[in-house]
Amino acid sequence: DLKLQFLYFIGHMNGEEVDGQVEATTPDDEGVMGNVLHDFGETKVFCTGDVVLGPDLSVLMCSVSLITVPMVLFLIFLVRHPAILSLSIVLYLVSVGSLLKCACTDPGIILKQPAPEITPSEFERNVNGMLQKWCTTCHIWRPERTSHCHDCNNCVLRFDHHCPWTGTCIGKRNYRYFVTFLWSTSLLAIFVCGVCVAELISASKKEEEDNYVLRFFSGASRSHYMAPILLVYTLFILCCVGGLCCYHTSLVVSNKTTHEDMKYIKGKSPFDRGGLQNIKEVFVGMIPSQVSALLRSHAQANRAAEADGGVEMANIL
Repeated sequence: DLKLQFLYFIGHMNGEEVDGQVEATTPDDEGVMGNVLHDFGETKVFCTGDVVLGPDLSVLMCSVSLITVPMVLFLIFLVRHPAILSLSIVLYLVSVGSLLKCACTDPGIILKQPAPEITPSEFERNVNGMLQKWCTTCHIWRPERTSHCHDCNNCVLRFDHHCPWTGTCIGKRNYRYFVTFLWSTSLLAIFVCGVCVAELISASKKEEEDNYVLRFFSGASRSHYMAPILLVYTLFILCCVGGLCCYHTSLVVSNKTTHEDMKYIKGKSPFDRGGLQNIKEVFVGMIPSQVSALLRSHAQANRAAEADGGVEMANIL
């Protein structure tokens, strides 16, 4: 049961994030607070586990800029109607919001365990019909569909891939936001393309050329220079993101991950439960974060210890 895996550690966080490791203090058998170092791999953990970022924030900032800069230019130079302005802003906010939500959400990290005294003799086992593999880095039996990401140095539930645009893993807990980002960005690109084409057609109607193609390009040369530039840019983005959008939509419907599709599952997925159930599995319900559960238990234990210490001090005085 994945919900029971939050009991891996007990303790208290001491508040600082250091390259994916949080130094914490936990009471020993005699009640003395001792230092413990919890390893979250290359990920960066903030806000008691509510924000979990990948190892490279620069790629995330680059992705946000690739959407924001052309969008600002589009709003300044080409948008003239309030309805177009409203729809553009909504699509932009959904696109960037889902990108940031995907990048800041724990993808489904399984907490590492201390190295066992005796290493398992076999690295695969079958538990209730589910294949589990031993991770020599995290020292855990990985649940089914879990893989170790070498970029983040963590085992991730329902691991899909390590995304170069978000700088983090895509897994069980943030895959829905990744798919939402692909869909909203594709719709935004289509919308901007449509407005740019409409601008070029409007400009071409003012030309006197008999040939429609010549009239179109002649009008393009006389339209606002930003229209053809943004049209070419958004068509390129649409080819890249739109292709990914179609690919991941097919993965959602067939209940596959990119890792499974690329590595070993060809044809029908053994996890396929039907289109609607597969979609529901991705978009409905959310398992709690082990990272957040660990750090919140630390904070709660610390508050309790401080309260007990305050009571003892008051009794002494």
